[in-house]
Amino acid sequence: MKKMYVIAFIVSISVLLILLFSFFSRSEDTVLAEEEVKIILEDRFSGHVSTIHPGHDEESPTYEVELQSAFGTYSIVLDAVTGFIQSMTQISAIDERIEQPSTELSPLNVEEAKEIVRELIGPNSEIINLITKEESGQQIYVVKVNQPDGIGQYEIDAITGDVLLYSVSTKEDTIKNTEPIGREQAIDIALHHVQGEVDDVELEEKEGRLVYEVEIENDESDIEANIYIDALTGEVIGIDWD
Repeated sequence: MKKMYVIAFIVSISVLLILLFSFFSRSEDTVLAEEEVKIILEDRFSGHVSTIHPGHDEESPTYEVELQSAFGTYSIVLDAVTGFIQSMTQISAIDERIEQPSTELSPLNVEEAKEIVRELIGPNSEIINLITKEESGQQIYVVKVNQPDGIGQYEIDAITGDVLLYSVSTKEDTIKNTEPIGREQAIDIALHHVQGEVDDVELEEKEGRLVYEVEIENDESDIEANIYIDALTGEVIGIDWD
């Protein structure tokens, strides 16, 4: 019986020695590689490890890591053997760390503006002309459309592509206006679209249409423009920039 106790004691001591040996061997020989730590943290927190440095506390080797995630930047200390996180501290929040991207957008070109209108009009309608204007610092495309029920006008935000305004003049309304607008009214319409000095105003027929051609110069901005206005409706049907 006494012999059995002795054997059991020896076995216990042997197991303890094996465990101690395994622990110290593991501490020295099975330290996680930096790349392993990087994969573990980036997978766990869906972030990016920016720096990683080996360290050591009183009990075991450690890694000191800086990780950037969707919520901010964090300082992490983890056990280099087990991979257990010992501490995790937020260094900065997301709004302090990441500069927000610019919201400035490129203006739509003429064809893109026309395509927006084509998606709105029916198959029996066609675009007559497109001009640009500016109101309160906002650039706008004005698109005229020949529709079965009259002349439609779409105003499109040149940045976002939003339809700001739609109106239609029936053919009956167009027929009623048989007298051309006056020269001064044509000048006022032209100056609303282009600022400057009026050089010349001519009333002429173009392709069966009575049109005012108003020439404007702006010496300060070095701009010259010819504005073409429908003499019956007062609509700006085109602008040539020189």
